[in-house]
Amino acid sequence: MSPTETQDVTPFPCSCGCSSFKNLEPYYTHQHIEFPEIVMSVIHFILYKGECTACGKTSKGYVPGEFKTGFGPRFTALVGEISGIDGNSRETVQTFCSSVLGVPISLGALQKIIDRASAAVKPHYESIRDVARSQEVNYLDETTWKKGGKLHWLWVMINSTVAYFMLCIDTDPRKRLNSLSVSGKVSWSVTVTDSIRAGSMAGASEVYSVCLYAI
Repeated sequence: MSPTETQDVTPFPCSCGCSSFKNLEPYYTHQHIEFPEIVMSVIHFILYKGECTACGKTSKGYVPGEFKTGFGPRFTALVGEISGIDGNSRETVQTFCSSVLGVPISLGALQKIIDRASAAVKPHYESIRDVARSQEVNYLDETTWKKGGKLHWLWVMINSTVAYFMLCIDTDPRKRLNSLSVSGKVSWSVTVTDSIRAGSMAGASEVYSVCLYAI
């Protein structure tokens, strides 16, 4: 990592008592990493209302549009990361916000942040899916995944361009495979997977290949 600060440490006095040295040169770099103090940026919008001096009607000031949710994009991205990508419970994220960031937050407000983060990444997620489907060769695999205590299946479709992940609840492996395709039709030409999924995916594409690495 590139340093934000550099300190030179010169030799301690020699055992003979001399403190003068020549031909000084670096021989080792010790790296020390620390968080800067986390100081939250908190803006209070004081909304005023008043009577029009011309007609007497009451007029009010309103919160600017980009601040209406109460939480900024970086805070929203952090909550989305630790709750979505890392799969932490809402209570765990709530505790993190309180103990680490010093931000008390209700579970309801937390869920709204997560929903906004999901809506923001959805178009990008769908673009990755479309790119994956358009490739000539796709490598497919799945693993079990627990969500809310229920068994799901986490699929990955990967190629030289993108990696697309999808969570599926279907118990039929063929239906799970269809979920990766367009209207049940595989759009790529070559499917590569391991021997465990060979029976359920055979014939899924024009060419089918089994990876021998896991055997």
